[in-house]
Amino acid sequence: MKKSIFTKTFALEKREKYCKNCSQHLVLEQKYCHNCGQRADTHRINYHFLLHEIQHGIFHVDKGILFTIKELFTRPGHSIREYIEGKRQSHFKPALLIMILATVTVLLNHWINGGKYLMGDTVSVNGIDKTGEINDEQFVKIANSIGENFNIVLTWINEHFAISMLLMIPFFAFAFWLAFRKFRLNFPEWLVISCFITGQGMLLYMVLIVLGKKFANLNSIFFLSLVGVIVWTMLQYFNKSRKTSIVLRTLWALFIYYAIFVGIILVFIFAIILQNR
Repeated sequence: MKKSIFTKTFALEKREKYCKNCSQHLVLEQKYCHNCGQRADTHRINYHFLLHEIQHGIFHVDKGILFTIKELFTRPGHSIREYIEGKRQSHFKPALLIMILATVTVLLNHWINGGKYLMGDTVSVNGIDKTGEINDEQFVKIANSIGENFNIVLTWINEHFAISMLLMIPFFAFAFWLAFRKFRLNFPEWLVISCFITGQGMLLYMVLIVLGKKFANLNSIFFLSLVGVIVWTMLQYFNKSRKTSIVLRTLWALFIYYAIFVGIILVFIFAIILQNR
């Protein structure tokens, strides 16, 4: 009997597990470390491990990037609100989401369009002094200089569209924080919401890249679609508030955002003009 007890005790001790990340002692059959959260059943990295990580980290139907993308275009406001309120296990991290989407956007554009972006048109700067209505040569010179530098800034934005969207996230968040102050969401929460909305914009832009090979002048459709998706998202997020108020606040936030955007462009334009003097 003693031998049997000793044998069982030895077998149990042999089966004891420790977390490979923080060395915390783990209870038998425990799936995750209660100290650091890492999975208990870590394995050696091999091809099977990599395929498993891709399948469950990205293509898993109940969580991961595909799940998050599906949610952003089926129930965007509800899913973002759930994430903000703490239901985050199934969602892809928003910052990582937009970094991946930005990379895919750049690669897709280079593959399909050879790096030529579809957004924005340059401004004509040659006709302002040919109308016969403006006689002030100095004014014409300044106006043409602004137009030329506007094209420089706009070209840079077009060539770095994904990066531009990432850089504008804090300003987008600020605009919505300002317009929706009544709802007491803090600025970091609006940053997260803005990341998800930026992801929506990048996904729509990918569609524009693909369709741009066969159809021209899709810029207006893109902007109208993006505004529509944002309004829809906000209506779902604040589904317990008056719809008219949410729509007006959303449009006001977008106006603030685009005013900031134009302001930033003008700052760069005048900086270029001053530098070239």
